[in-house]
Amino acid sequence: MKSKKAKLLLWSPRILALIFAVVLLYFSRNDIVPGTNFKTFVVDLFGRNISNIPYKEIATNFFMKNIPALIMIAIVVVSWTYEITGGLAFILVGISHMAKSVIDHKQLNMEWYTALALSLLIAVPAFVIGYLYLMNWFIRPKTLDADNDSDEPEEEENEETVEEATR
Repeated sequence: MKSKKAKLLLWSPRILALIFAVVLLYFSRNDIVPGTNFKTFVVDLFGRNISNIPYKEIATNFFMKNIPALIMIAIVVVSWTYEITGGLAFILVGISHMAKSVIDHKQLNMEWYTALALSLLIAVPAFVIGYLYLMNWFIRPKTLDADNDSDEPEEEENEETVEEATR
């Protein structure tokens, strides 16, 4: 039987990764329709006319703004089974986000060190999730071996009792 720590280590990166992907989806909500926010977009979509913005542009903006979240969901799906892939992918996501922020700091009208500090808001959770996936990958074989070792004597005892019962 697995310990509570092993179960926590198994499920925490998966749950945090799903939350991380949902947060990325939430961040992109304001840029779906240019010049509006998500609340006015929903009101326009369901209550009034949607102005002069074509639906193709709305769909394109929605898809383009959610590419990072869709990539994160794909990484979560793959890393659900392969922890090493999730660990390396999340760490790579954190590093690439920091690098992109530093490279694009002029477009953001801020100094490179400010862009780097702000990019840590996204990069640090990605690093933590990647680290948890890697810890799970390193520790899991040991946990499985320990579980298998404790189960083997019980199976041998069961075989012996079956043999004795048949005599």
